[in-house]
Amino acid sequence: MRDDAGEPGPSPGLAPPPGPAPAAILEFALAPEDLLALTRLPNLTRSGPSRPVNRVWYDSADAALADQDLCLVRDGRTWRLEALRPGAAREWPPLTPPPILDEGVSPAALHPTPPFDAAPAAAFDGRRRTYRLGFIELQVLHGALRGLVAERKSCRLTLSGPAPALAAVTQDLAATLRLSVPRASLALEAVAVARGAKLPPRHLGAPSLAGDAALSHGLAQIIGHLLDSMLHWIDRWRDTAEPEAVHQARVATRRLRSALSLYKRAAACPELDTLAPALKHCAARLGTARDWDVFLEGTGARLTATADGDPRLAGLLRTAQRRRNEAYAELRVFLSSPEFRALEIALGCAATLRPWEWATEPAAPGQDTRGFATEVLDRRLKRVRRDGKHIAELPVPALHELRKDCKRLRYAAEFLAAGFPKSGAKRFLKRLAGLQEELGALNDAAAASQLVTQLGRAGRGYAGGLVEGWAASATGAGRDRICKAWKTFRAADPFWR
Repeated sequence: MRDDAGEPGPSPGLAPPPGPAPAAILEFALAPEDLLALTRLPNLTRSGPSRPVNRVWYDSADAALADQDLCLVRDGRTWRLEALRPGAAREWPPLTPPPILDEGVSPAALHPTPPFDAAPAAAFDGRRRTYRLGFIELQVLHGALRGLVAERKSCRLTLSGPAPALAAVTQDLAATLRLSVPRASLALEAVAVARGAKLPPRHLGAPSLAGDAALSHGLAQIIGHLLDSMLHWIDRWRDTAEPEAVHQARVATRRLRSALSLYKRAAACPELDTLAPALKHCAARLGTARDWDVFLEGTGARLTATADGDPRLAGLLRTAQRRRNEAYAELRVFLSSPEFRALEIALGCAATLRPWEWATEPAAPGQDTRGFATEVLDRRLKRVRRDGKHIAELPVPALHELRKDCKRLRYAAEFLAAGFPKSGAKRFLKRLAGLQEELGALNDAAAASQLVTQLGRAGRGYAGGLVEGWAASATGAGRDRICKAWKTFRAADPFWR
């Protein structure tokens, strides 16, 4: 929030928005160590005294409320029934507090009435401070989450104000403070601390949109769902370094990139334009690590099974293992960087603030997801059929481009299938996935041939020849399977027509 001369400059939150704008609330996790840095921000003013906060979460001995993704909380003298995490009936985007289902002066006054044998399950003791930054209000909740035997510091920063001003202030704050998207509500985090358990994911897999959903709501739902999935798998990889976590995080990132491309015409705005290259860079970092995983677990494992312990192949695989370790180390640095934190916050802001709605040319509010789906799926299917028309004669680079087209069509179909008959969508997606799998196997063989050239002396000679020979054999055998899968796919009726 300083200009080039180092003096305090105007904050985006200090100027009124250029026109009517929706009010919004954003909730971030803030590194407790950065609390002092927050209080020293230019233009920040105190708004009221610091107040103590004591919250206690209750549940029955058999966790009856948690099983329904609900929680009962006593906050001072007020009792509330809150959603614990998103579900089919209760959805809320990242960076927003969970919905309050009911509140009253006692548990008996709430609906639905929680079990009367509920006992304390977790607690939070801390303080709340309120600040102003122009038109933006900031609330800081800091303290400790406690269970019977465990305790963890926690700090949440809540911003409220006009959506465009919130987006600008958030960008400034993220450059100064270690903000992140909360992985769970404070209630769920408290329960996890008390139980000594890992946080469950908010969402996994591909999002699915109702056909009558408004276009803007659908895009926000896709971004929020995939951000949740990406962050879950990244956190899991940080803890375990398992290859599957890298794979799933990469898939979520690819789906996000595909979603931005899918909605590019319908929801144009600078915020989404900025996200595209940042996501591409993130996908590339994940992709490098994933490529070495596939090489070692695919090509390397197959050759090891047939080479009967050949020391030359063993040397090549040891070098490949070192390259994977280097890729993992580089990925770990990237995922801990301000660059990645800025990406996750920008995605969370997009899902919550929907900047395309207050862009210069906002997305058409009247179009629903079903009508949009018919248009974009027709366009993507047409491209796949065009590029695969003479599939038996296509060179390997053209087959790789066809694989990308199939991937884009599949992601779009997964997002949009829920608005159409289930049986037709399932059949189409199964056949498309079969074609994509065969094209992917061909791509893995080509990637193995390229990766071996990066291994220096270990990738040359006999061991390198084994890899090149396997790649050539896989490419030849794969063509017949690709042609069969293409024929099966061509016979599938588009489920959206």
